[in-house]
Amino acid sequence: MDKMSSLLLLASGFGLFFNAGINGIAQTGPQKRPVTKEKQEMPAEVYDKVAPATVRIICDNGADFGSGVLIGITKQNRALILTCCHVVSKNFSETDPNIPLEFFTHISIKTAFEAKPLAASVLPNFVDRANDIALIATNDAISEERLIAYTLSDKIKPGQTVAAFGFPNTDEINQTVGNFNRVQGNYLVIDAAIAPGNSGGPVVDKAGRMIAMATYVESKEGYALGMALVSSVVNAWLQNLKLKKAWRLEKDRALWQDWRVLAGGAVAVGATTALVLASGQPKGREDIEDPPALP
Repeated sequence: MDKMSSLLLLASGFGLFFNAGINGIAQTGPQKRPVTKEKQEMPAEVYDKVAPATVRIICDNGADFGSGVLIGITKQNRALILTCCHVVSKNFSETDPNIPLEFFTHISIKTAFEAKPLAASVLPNFVDRANDIALIATNDAISEERLIAYTLSDKIKPGQTVAAFGFPNTDEINQTVGNFNRVQGNYLVIDAAIAPGNSGGPVVDKAGRMIAMATYVESKEGYALGMALVSSVVNAWLQNLKLKKAWRLEKDRALWQDWRVLAGGAVAVGATTALVLASGQPKGREDIEDPPALP
């Protein structure tokens, strides 16, 4: 089973808090307006845009499974796939960070446009254990290039509609629609249903842009790692890969400074600048013309 539902990750940072009356007694001080939730509907074209970029990840013939998203194509037409580290690691739940991660040796991905599953491998130099992020690559070329677009939009507000894509306990891609509730540390807290198998799948806005990566569930709420952190780690990695094509940033304004990236001592910068976090810095240039060797 996917480890998402059993993870207890502590997210530090800031949150959005809402004042409310207690037992009908008015509170002193300025009162914030109640959150107005949008109608939970997603434009049909969002599915057509996001579904082809979402993949199912199967590890060791079903010993573990999850989702991922296509973010790059190498010069040899191998697909780069972003997912959660806990999806592809056998011992991610090990609390001692000094114990090396052990990755599944047989990984396959299923896409909406390939006739059969494709073998894939973890790129061990592109794994961020602290933030639960990993890159895998297909061993062979793919037939189509369906990459996700992402955004660092600072305009998303509590109550806005979002959708989570993935493969929760199924071979068929699933889209669940809900609302964005609040920010908690580096996570977007959403009420769109996510379940075991969703880990690593994209959470998107009404324009079909990835705004977070589904990570875990707690108290019936979904926690999705926000793109402020995900993209800063991943874009630093992509600088060390030989790519023909990479995911693109669709932004609402030039700088995105309303959030602060707290991990690794990094701070928020312009949206076009890649941050290298202490926990995610590449160990060296990775040439993935041939399938990478696992540690």
